[in-house]
Amino acid sequence: MDYPRTHRSDLVEDHFGIQVADPFRWLEADARENEEVAAWVRSQDKLARAHLAELPSRARLQHRLTQLFDHRRLTAPRKRGDNYFFTRNSGLDEQAVLVVVSGGGGAERILLDPSRWSVDGATALAEWAVSDEGRHVAFAQQDGGSDWRTIRVLDVETGAVLSDEVAWARFTAIAWAKDGSGFFYSRFPEPPAEKGFEAPVTDHAVYFHALGTHQAEDRLVLDTPPGQVLIHTVEATPDGRFLIVYSSPGAGSNLVSLVDLHDADWRPRPIVSEFGHNWTYAGNVRQLFFFVTDSGADRGRIVAVDLSNSALRFIELVPEHGSRTISDAALIGGRLLVTVLVDTHMELLRYDVNGSQDGAVKLPGIGTVGGFQGRPDDYEAFLVFTSYDAPTTIYRYHVAQRNLTIWAEPQIPIDLDGIMVEQRFYPSKDGTRIPLSVIRRADQAAPAPTILYGYGGYGISMLPTFAPRSWPGLRQAAPTRWPVSVAAANTGNLGMTRDVSRRSRTCLTTSSPPRSIW
Repeated sequence: MDYPRTHRSDLVEDHFGIQVADPFRWLEADARENEEVAAWVRSQDKLARAHLAELPSRARLQHRLTQLFDHRRLTAPRKRGDNYFFTRNSGLDEQAVLVVVSGGGGAERILLDPSRWSVDGATALAEWAVSDEGRHVAFAQQDGGSDWRTIRVLDVETGAVLSDEVAWARFTAIAWAKDGSGFFYSRFPEPPAEKGFEAPVTDHAVYFHALGTHQAEDRLVLDTPPGQVLIHTVEATPDGRFLIVYSSPGAGSNLVSLVDLHDADWRPRPIVSEFGHNWTYAGNVRQLFFFVTDSGADRGRIVAVDLSNSALRFIELVPEHGSRTISDAALIGGRLLVTVLVDTHMELLRYDVNGSQDGAVKLPGIGTVGGFQGRPDDYEAFLVFTSYDAPTTIYRYHVAQRNLTIWAEPQIPIDLDGIMVEQRFYPSKDGTRIPLSVIRRADQAAPAPTILYGYGGYGISMLPTFAPRSWPGLRQAAPTRWPVSVAAANTGNLGMTRDVSRRSRTCLTTSSPPRSIW
């Protein structure tokens, strides 16, 4: 292949007395503004497309993958009033749409369709939040994959987009005030016009935007102390009294502040004031708050703190689970629903608010569960379940009746009974038993070409998820040759969404290329 020539500059920099050459620094320029970089990108794209177009069976593989990905994909619904809000991708849509369904089982009504926002389809729906009474949706628009967001507000009943516009939001969440008068969000100062995509990650702050006002009038709630680089995200408690602010210098650690919205001054109260651990809000009963943390427990625990006391003291509610990792918790229907990671698959346990275990939720199989939606006084919770042999499915859980039922299930053009999932263990050099998932055709018994993949680090687990691209040859009728097996190795003590482990582990990372798919 005749690769395009890449220019090498003479740039050399002195770093602490050492001369370091950086001949390709010029490629760090923004391709949207630098024609030399844009031309380089176009030439590389042209070369790749010409080569890929000549690959044998490419059209056949593309057709099959298109079939496998062409199925409905939903997010767990958020219930507000009698309505349920969620995103839906019908199958091959570039962008998911935001829809609402009435509690009585009415038809879906599309509220936001990002495909109409731009000609090239590169403007996406990012964060969104529904006001407590379900009247408004605050939504963030993301253009071209940028971190920057512009937040607008939709009237749910009329479908009209209000005049409110909040610019320069970045690394933000959206949290409505209980009365629907406005919402909290995070943003940076407006950068100079010529530095919009290169602005430093400094001076991040939390603001409140009142509906019907200009952004310049937004109320500052919490800013970053001088000399620190922190990212702030917000969450409102379901009762509407408190705003939770997480402040983090990066992965693996955060501070927590609470703002009592009943107080006129909205002064943030530090709850966790030292870095070094993760803290995540799980729910509250009035001023008794529950958090999931790895402070004092590498594998996670749940603690409670009473805000009515002037001297805050964390009391352990659910202790560390031995070799298991507590990854998440949510207070719904008067029970703490707790996800626990066990050998790279998840279990779902129930606890009373006093810390007593109240049984477990029987899941459809060995897989991954999460994405809780629900409120402390709701009788129902929504959750997402998936596994290597189970496409992502939305379940409704009736907390009092302990009843788990399917709310939305995709139809996949695969004979799922033709997939066999086995969990085995592989001893590492230091003796650690590493969970190994073997995913294969059920009718395959003899040695066969295998894809081996492993990862371990940063507290990131390879949790069981359904991947249609793994099964291009598995059909509804007589199965074909491919794929025969996939093996995934993982460290066994890593968390689902947070770095909850301080221990290092050896991990299998060998790969072996399979024979031709066709």
